[in-house]
Parts: sequence; structure tokens; C-alpha cells
Amino acid sequence: MRFTDPLRRPSLGLALAGFAGSVLFALAPAASSPAGAVEAAAPGPLRIGSYNIEISQPIDQFRQGVDFIKSQVDVAGLQEAGAAPRRQYLDGDTSWRIYHPADLPQDPVIWNPHVYELISAKEVKLSDATRVESNKTGGTMPWKALWAPVVRLRQISTGYEFSVINVHLIRAAMNEGRPRRNAPLTYHVYVHQVKAVKAAVLAEQEAGWQVYVTGDFNIGYAADRQVQLPKAPYHKLTGLHLIANWQGQKLNNYGTHIDNQCPPSKSHCGAYIDQIWAPTPAASSTVFIHEIHSDHYPIMSTYVTPQSLNYVPPVGTVGFQDTQVSSPEFNKPWQSRQSPMVFRLNGDRSHGFADVQVTGGTAVKGEDFTVDDSSLYDNDPSNDRILVYTVPNTKRGPDKTFVLSLVNAFDTVVSQGVATGTIVDDD
Repeated sequence: MRFTDPLRRPSLGLALAGFAGSVLFALAPAASSPAGAVEAAAPGPLRIGSYNIEISQPIDQFRQGVDFIKSQVDVAGLQEAGAAPRRQYLDGDTSWRIYHPADLPQDPVIWNPHVYELISAKEVKLSDATRVESNKTGGTMPWKALWAPVVRLRQISTGYEFSVINVHLIRAAMNEGRPRRNAPLTYHVYVHQVKAVKAAVLAEQEAGWQVYVTGDFNIGYAADRQVQLPKAPYHKLTGLHLIANWQGQKLNNYGTHIDNQCPPSKSHCGAYIDQIWAPTPAASSTVFIHEIHSDHYPIMSTYVTPQSLNYVPPVGTVGFQDTQVSSPEFNKPWQSRQSPMVFRLNGDRSHGFADVQVTGGTAVKGEDFTVDDSSLYDNDPSNDRILVYTVPNTKRGPDKTFVLSLVNAFDTVVSQGVATGTIVDDD
């Protein structure tokens, strides 16, 4: 295992060295391509990460933490990422894709769409809302229901298909691999969550999927392995033939969680409560101990993925179904909100994607109209459309036009890449 502070790099096109001895994989930069071009990701390992960016950290720290984990991995589970500013930052990065559990948005799975494409996603319930012990009051406090995302992905370069389950198990239930004293309610919830995680993994395995479980397990891996409590993660997940990324590694007192209550003889200590469980041993595992944006460190593991000799990366198609759309400029904001210009897209959009840019016309974006292209990034290709809202105007003037173009196509062929909108003066 490497404990390192690697150089910061762009989130696409990373080279990973020191992988399984002398093996070297590289992901080529995913450069933008003209509309209509087809571009495939270069072969490479599965690079998966996990990061709990403490909810009390300011948004700048969160941004730095997210940017760093994206620079090192191609798919990751995040924890404590659900507050409004955090959601806005995550959802606003259209160069990555994200799935939030509908009932618990703070524990999403994120992935690089130049490396993986979404097959399906859902949420599974790990525990009901209840009451647990409170360390502050000495009584009990409410605890919300817990959900986990189950995201099925395909590696574009190899065709390897797998599931990612991201978890954040309840804290303060375990201590040194055993139930924490004076916390029976919390421990009961923890046991229920671990049992539900096992059920979710088993369901995916029985459906034929290779499963990776990322997250904050709130139990130290070394202690869990030593005690092997039947109701704890180590026993449950090894029983399903999953292997922890820390297996076979020399662990030290850094851990993955920063413990501020170290013994006097140690300047730094913590347990390996952040883990990645996989169907095969990790080729490499890293704790980034110099990236301090939280009370956890980001972690990353790499895995060799098989490749079928006959596999050909699937290619989608996309184009404007509506190529000429017009709308009054309106006089009131509510009129524009209720009657946007709709540019529908068609084609097989289950593979690849393209961005939309304003490339011409007499109308000025931001002054005469605004563009909503969010449907291109919501993981639902069945309803892809571009919405354009005119800016209300009561001044006389000529009709104005704008041109929308499909650009930066990736793994897709653009069939009709240009559409024109006309804003009709109604004064």
C-alpha cells in the first residue's frame, strides 16, 4: 500500500504507475472531438475511490476534496455530500455523472463518463428511522432512515460490467471490533445495516454482477478482521467472497480516519474505517494522507478488469429532432417560464453523449435567452431535450435568432447537429 501525496492532475487522462509490479496502465486524455466524431476510452484498470468529506467542512474544502478524488479515480463513493451547496457543486460538474439515492442524496456514486457508462441505478434501504443513543445528552435522539445507491456501470474500453454499492454505516456502534458499551440501540441499527448491505450484495451477485462496496463502515478493518464478529462487515462480506482492499497490506497507525484523541506516544492515529470490498484483491491501494479536507482521508484502489477479445464499444446516435423553433419574447417572466422553447433530441442516447453550445445568431445568451441543458446529464436518456427561456422584453426591435450545436461528441454519432431558434418580437 502506498501512503503518498501525488501531484494534482486533470481529472481526465491520468497515468497510473507502480501498478501490480511492472505493469503500467495509462488513460489517454479525453480531448473534445467535433460533432459526429466517435472517441473511445483507452484501456485501463478499474480505479475506484471512497471519500467522506465531513459535513461540517466549508464548501471550499468540499470542492477541493471532490476535485482531488476526481483527479485520482474514475468512479467513487462519497459520503456526507448532500447539503444544498454540495449538491449544487456536484450536480454542476457536467464532465462527471452522479447518482444520488432519492431518499438520501448525501451518499452518491460519481463516475467519469469517458471511462464508464451507466447501465442502471437504484437505491436500497439499509435501516428505518429510529432513535439511538446521544453522546451529548445522555438520552436518545432521532436517527434518519439510511439508504444506499446501487449503480451498475460498464467500462467502455473493455465491456466489463459491475455494480457499485456505496454505504455510510451508523457511527458509534463499534469499538475495536466489538459492540460499543452503553449503545445497544445504535448497535442494533448497525447490525441491521450490515445485514441489509449483505442482502444488497447477494442480490446483485445472484443477478450476475461483479460487486464493489465502497464507503465509511465505521469499524476498523484490522479490528474487524481480528475479532470477526458474525454480525460485522468482515464476516458478512467475506462470506460473499468479497475481499477488502486492505487485505494483505501492511497497515500503520495512520488509518483512513483522523483520530484527534491519540495516545501521548503517537502524533497521529486512526483506523481503517473507509474500505472498498471487491470480487478480487486490489492490485494497489492508496491512502492520501496529505490531502486533509475532512476528518477522513481519500482512498483509492485499482483492480485489473477482464477484456473480451470480441468486445466492440457500443456507439450511440444523437441529433436534434426539432431543428426550427420559435417563441415570442414575452413581457412577463412567468410567461417565459411556462412556455419555454423545446428542442427535442432523438437517436440511441443510451451510449455516449454530446454537449450543447450556442454557436451563432443575433440573440445574445444571458441577455435575450437562457439555455437549460440539464436533461443531458440526468441519467435518463429517454427524455433528452434542450429548453430555452426567452428574457422578457417590452422594447420594440427586430426578431432575433440563435443557433444551437451538438459538440464534444463522445462514443456517439451526431445525425443532425444544428438547430435554430427564433425569438419573435411581440411589442
